[in-house]
Amino acid sequence: MEHETEYSSLIPDIQDGSTALPEEALKITPEMLIQIPIRGNEIRNRKLTFEKNMSTLPLVVLLLITVNVIVFAFEFSTGALQNEQSIVLAGALKRDLVLHGEYWRLFSAAFLHGSTGHLVGNMIFLYIMGMATEHAFGSRRTTIIYFASAVSGSLLSMVMHPGPGVGASGAIFGLMGALVVYFWKNRDIFNLRDGNIGIFIAIVAVIQISLGFSDPYIDNNAHIGGFIGGALIAYWLKSRLDIADQPIAAFNTVSKVIAVASLLLVSFLWLLAYGHIHLICAQISETRYPRTAVNFATRALELNPSNDFAYLVRGTANFRAGNESGAFSDIQTYLTKHPDRTDSYETLGHICYFKKDYAAAIRYYTPAIRIQPSLSLLNSRGYSEILIGEYSFAREDFQRALTIDNKYAPAYGNLGLLYAIDGSYDAAIENIEKSYELDHSLTEVKSLIAALKSEKAGNKAAAINHYEIFIANTLNSPEWRAENAFAVKQAKALKADIAGSYQ
Repeated sequence: MEHETEYSSLIPDIQDGSTALPEEALKITPEMLIQIPIRGNEIRNRKLTFEKNMSTLPLVVLLLITVNVIVFAFEFSTGALQNEQSIVLAGALKRDLVLHGEYWRLFSAAFLHGSTGHLVGNMIFLYIMGMATEHAFGSRRTTIIYFASAVSGSLLSMVMHPGPGVGASGAIFGLMGALVVYFWKNRDIFNLRDGNIGIFIAIVAVIQISLGFSDPYIDNNAHIGGFIGGALIAYWLKSRLDIADQPIAAFNTVSKVIAVASLLLVSFLWLLAYGHIHLICAQISETRYPRTAVNFATRALELNPSNDFAYLVRGTANFRAGNESGAFSDIQTYLTKHPDRTDSYETLGHICYFKKDYAAAIRYYTPAIRIQPSLSLLNSRGYSEILIGEYSFAREDFQRALTIDNKYAPAYGNLGLLYAIDGSYDAAIENIEKSYELDHSLTEVKSLIAALKSEKAGNKAAAINHYEIFIANTLNSPEWRAENAFAVKQAKALKADIAGSYQ
């Protein structure tokens, strides 16, 4: 009892309410709270951040980039980038062909590109805009927006321009249009900074389209058509914000990397097995290592004898390696298989030009122009005609080139040379200055213009000095042979005049 009393004195007296046992800590869960829908001005207290949980590895976008790169590798290895005719055969958008039933070009053109720079620029934009679009709409809806925009861009391009046209930019502008609509529809639920992303994208689109109007090689119709198509699709499609419990990413990072890597590996093995990788290596090494290029092209033919473009590549590499008989044999083989293709005639013409057999070069350029006239072919034939003294024919070719593109700088420069040969200094200076205005990479013409101006003013010593500078800058440059020969002749004549005046 003694102990009982002792211990009982340690127990708090709870009957009179003076002392209570301590309660356990209570954890509050979302389920215990009253869910009150937010509406009206209350939404301002619950702004969202767009970038939250956005993946930097958007699966659909990465797959689209991969496909574009693979298609470009195929273009490069089959000669699709050689000229307009080749890119059309590869699947470029062309109005008359689509109207005759080749509707697949509305899709295929969006996966073709005209150069490495064209591809890289588009893929950077695709990644940036695609990452945001896939975060906003999800993978399936992004795929729908991309292809719908590609078609809408192709349709407007086809209506407004006969073609050919290639590039993914119409689809990319569609992603931009979709994002502008997305941010506009959800403008009340994002914080101020994120809410302005849509305005920023709209400004970027306007700037890009505005710049496109100043460049004849940019298909602005595809951009506008794609933007409108993407915006319309996005207006009707639901976004992630409209779907309850929609996961932010359908695939985890490992799954995405495995999917893209698998596609790359399979594609690389396919390209390797059919000699496309070898042919790409041949073209890359052709200029500096022509013998290596010949070996690569030969291996490509062994792996895939049906890829006739390898004959053209090997023929060019053989010529650079000094094997002229092998070069002509290969290119003639290609020409036999493709008598209606301009690239074989053009290559043979270039070979003859480098050998200074200008009459033969003209004979090869002529059937190529007959099949499909182009700026480069007309300029090449006209330039060869200058070098053999057929000035009237050369003038016709350059003027014809300018009817195709009135901003083609080489044609103005060569017309200026013809005027200089005739002694028409004002017309010569005007045309050569025009060529430099259109293409500032033609820095060599500065000294030629200065020489002509000095000669016109009667300052023979200054003219000789400028001609000699031009001669030194263009010495052993095949693309400046005619101008160099003219400058040498003029400088020699002026020196003779000065010497005669002292006698």
